[in-house]
Amino acid sequence: MLRQKWVDIKTAQELLRHANRRITQDIYQQSVSEEQRLAQDMVFRDLLKGGSTQHPSAL
Repeated sequence: MLRQKWVDIKTAQELLRHANRRITQDIYQQSVSEEQRLAQDMVFRDLLKGGSTQHPSAL
């Protein structure tokens, strides 16, 4: 999410408390598709409000 918001890698490294930038890049700077991001948001919202994480079509 930091990368999506154009936060530079050094700032992300410091916020995540990694020893160096390489760790941050190797672990967290992977590409995530928009579909994956939407699915993840749906799950987080449901978990936070205590609801089901099932897609409406699965009900």
